[in-house]
Amino acid sequence: MYWKNVQIIDACHKCCIFGIDIDLVGQCGVGNQPSRNIPHRLEFHFEGIERAGELYPDGKFIDIKVYSKLRDEVEKQTEYINVME
Repeated sequence: MYWKNVQIIDACHKCCIFGIDIDLVGQCGVGNQPSRNIPHRLEFHFEGIERAGELYPDGKFIDIKVYSKLRDEVEKQTEYINVME
């Protein structure tokens, strides 16, 4: 459980910092609560639900939630974290 709750969030945060030259987009299945927690904790902006946005191997489409974070938002968050350390 520690790996899921802490290390994934930390790894995603570091990816946000290293990917600072691009705007970031994340998505996850509507019913996948653990995956939905990641963009929420990283303060991504919820953009909306893409209906039938992902095809599963069984041939069914599922709705996905789409999140984004702009480059300047990542920079501001990174500056705040650096001040806090």
